[in-house]
Amino acid sequence: MPKTPRFSRPKPWTEVAAVLVDGEPEVYRTLSECADTQPMTLVQVSNLAQARRHLAQSGVDLALIDSNLSDGSATKLADELTRDHGRTQAIILS
Repeated sequence: MPKTPRFSRPKPWTEVAAVLVDGEPEVYRTLSECADTQPMTLVQVSNLAQARRHLAQSGVDLALIDSNLSDGSATKLADELTRDHGRTQAIILS
């Protein structure tokens, strides 16, 4: 008789460290309201230069990146995250 697969109990959520790369205060307010309902810490930076400084100082699990940044390409930052910070997931917002 085939064995029934055993399922392990789900692990408790751990807090997610996230950075929002977007200069719009309204976007931060909206996303921080969502983050407040989850085990998440959300930090906002306004541009790519600030994002790179933040990432160098503290690792993050999730980067939410505005597609229309004034100082460079969101896609380039997402590629950098994949290359240099392998555990960081990037989402480009439009």
